Formats: sequence, structure tokens, C-alpha cells
Amino acid sequence: MMEKVNLHKNQADRQGNNSGLIRHQLGRLYSFTQSKWSEWMSATARRLSRAQLLAIWILLTISTGSYCMYLIVDSAFSVGSERTLKGSDFPIMRVNLNPGRQQQIALPDRNGYEETAKLRRYFDSLGRSPTGSLQYDSIRNARPGLLDTLKQLENYYKSN
Repeated sequence: MMEKVNLHKNQADRQGNNSGLIRHQLGRLYSFTQSKWSEWMSATARRLSRAQLLAIWILLTISTGSYCMYLIVDSAFSVGSERTLKGSDFPIMRVNLNPGRQQQIALPDRNGYEETAKLRRYFDSLGRSPTGSLQYDSIRNARPGLLDTLKQLENYYKSN
């Protein structure tokens, strides 16, 4: 078990970042606490009779429901309270209700078209070469819409 922790620690040191190690240790602590809590609850529940467990369940259900009802009633009838929310507390976002009436995008210069075409030709040559096909596949898997977007950009430049 210690070897695994040391392995993670060495990887984190090489990266110069201990967040992976801390996250791992917190996960282990959480799992340990969760298992101990479940063991204690199981041992406690085994000592109680079925009637006692039913009474505890009913008590918890009634108390939780009562508290929820209290919160609902309190929030509904607390008009003069400081906790009341106003409409101005929330930011208003503008939504375009007419998506067909969008503004025309200004065309960039000829250099943008040439760069887009050059990048697309590079990706095509990667896909055709045996050594670049692995890199082409990894780009295509990591950014699935990139090649289609380049094609659409090139067509957009050609049409305008």
C-alpha cells in the first residue's frame, strides 16, 4: 500500500503539483470515514428490535417533514423579512428570440482565408501519411468538430 502512495507522490513531485496527492489522500480519508460510519450504524441497528427501528424511522420522517413544512410556511409568510428576494437581485440575461435575424459577421482579410486553408491542407496531409495518421486520429478524437469547422470556415470565405 505504501508503494502506491509513494508512486503517486513521485508523480506529483515530477509535475510540481501536489494537488493529485492531496485529492487521493482526501478520497482515501472519505472512504475510510464512510466505511467506519456504516459499520457503526450496522452494529447499532443489529442491537435494536424491528419495532424500535420502525419507531426511529417514523420519528425521523415526521421531524424532517415538519422542518420542511416550517421552511415553506416561513418563507411564504415572511413579507417584511430581510430574507425576501427582490427581482433586482438576479441579473437579467438578454436572449435572441429571432435567431434568423442575426447580424452579419464582418469578413476578415484574405490572410484569414489563407491561414484556414493552410491548416486544413496540413490536417489532410496528416491523414494521408502513414506516420501522421496516428496524430491525425488523436486530433480528430480530441476535437471532433474541428475539421468540420475548418471546412465550413473555408466554404464561408469562398462564398463571400
